[in-house]
Amino acid sequence: GGLSATTPPSGASVAGASGAVGVRIADGYGNPIEGVTVSFSTTGGSLSAPSAVTDASGLATITVSSTATGDVSVIATVGGDTVGRPVVVSFQPGPAASLLVLAQPTAGTAGAALGDVVVGAADAYGNATALPGAVSIALASGPAGAALSGVALASGTSSATFSGLSIQKAGASTLLLASDALATTTTTSAIAIAPASPSLVDSAVAVSPPSITAGGAAATAAASVVDAYGNPVPGVAVVFGSSVVGDAVGAGGSTGADGKASTPIGGTSAGSRTISATANGLPILSTATLGVVPAASDAGHSTF
Repeated sequence: GGLSATTPPSGASVAGASGAVGVRIADGYGNPIEGVTVSFSTTGGSLSAPSAVTDASGLATITVSSTATGDVSVIATVGGDTVGRPVVVSFQPGPAASLLVLAQPTAGTAGAALGDVVVGAADAYGNATALPGAVSIALASGPAGAALSGVALASGTSSATFSGLSIQKAGASTLLLASDALATTTTTSAIAIAPASPSLVDSAVAVSPPSITAGGAAATAAASVVDAYGNPVPGVAVVFGSSVVGDAVGAGGSTGADGKASTPIGGTSAGSRTISATANGLPILSTATLGVVPAASDAGHSTF
């Protein structure tokens, strides 16, 4: 006998589909032989059966399928002898069923351009395939008041790239990817947005209470250090000062997670004074006024 015909799928098969592979067994004169058991094996995918029996036309047929892409070779044997040449079936990816995040940033700075977000597509079996059309991107989750800036639509054949996106609020945010051609959406993993540099214009200095008694309990001077987007900036060295020489001004310190630092401040000289602060050595434009009122009369220091 010998291989006289094969009937593999025409052209390339789509992953997840199956195609028929047939082997015709004939005698030395070309006459078909019925009832011969033909065994089949494959280098990948799966066969509908390990063997098939030839029909009246000498044809034994099975199907081969694969959910993965790539070439699959089907080998036929009769009595341990290989019949003809292997039949090669090429499985190609199917249509897009979902979007894939191929690359994304994991961290960024408020208001600054993020690293590229690259989007691809997969068929129903997870094989990379062509995008079904344009892809949109939007903020999926984030801190209160967060917004995504940048071009929110991208296209491509195998992938689409979003460049220059930014988020102005510090904290963890995720991004939502969608295509009108698909019923499902995909979300990125979290992107940790850190505060930008301290803003000397937007940061503020306050004092409480606004008035104290000379030589009495100190007031508290506080600085709220934020970036240009209102995010508290931690770890900033804050030093306080008073416009009156001789006032008792505390050492200051570094801002906490809330962007705040404070220190006690007191004085013995009655009158108003301006309380100021620096952030990492640079002056915060905001100031506060502290009033010091005279203490109760002291006969030992009174004159007439």
